[in-house]
Amino acid sequence: MGFYISYSSLGFRYKIKFRGKIAQLLRFFDPLKGEPNYINDGIRHYRSRDRLPSMNALLAIKELKSLEILAITHYLLVLNYIDSIKDALERDVKITIYILDPNDIESITTQTRNYGKKNIKTQIETSLAQLNSINNDNLTICPYRKVIGEGIMIAQLGDSLSWIKVETYTIQREANSRTNEACYKKDYEDFFNKGMRELDEIKNLKSN
Repeated sequence: MGFYISYSSLGFRYKIKFRGKIAQLLRFFDPLKGEPNYINDGIRHYRSRDRLPSMNALLAIKELKSLEILAITHYLLVLNYIDSIKDALERDVKITIYILDPNDIESITTQTRNYGKKNIKTQIETSLAQLNSINNDNLTICPYRKVIGEGIMIAQLGDSLSWIKVETYTIQREANSRTNEACYKKDYEDFFNKGMRELDEIKNLKSN
């Protein structure tokens, strides 16, 4: 089985194939590294979004099996990466989107006050319209009712490698300047498990 990474240069698209276990490959080439400001105890710290690993690169990883994403509106995700999401779904990647319920007026009001955005409800409805138009059973959309302080993304790569990214929603800070932390489960299991517990809490809210 091969591991592929696609990239573009001077208008041409290239595909590189690697063989062997993905965990071994990541010692040499890591598409989820980005440009961290610093690394501490296996956790990569990013002080702005523009230093994060490419979302397109993540969605293009052939070993990607599942992706769970918790955020408030998902507006920029849908706006910038809807085609890459569709491509991943066609490759049988299971994608779960946790999005704030547009009818949860109390939470929307709180998030609006916290982050200074006046169009949260509109952004959520725009994202849902795009996501609901995708006819693919690999996509699951889960509205939730809760004020969250972090966005979470968890990717399962192959059978044994998991990766997590946590974005802190700092009050009154522009989205691009939010801090992010990311790591592989094997590098800091406690950090990974903490994020999983927070995501499980949202899942339980959704199911009740």
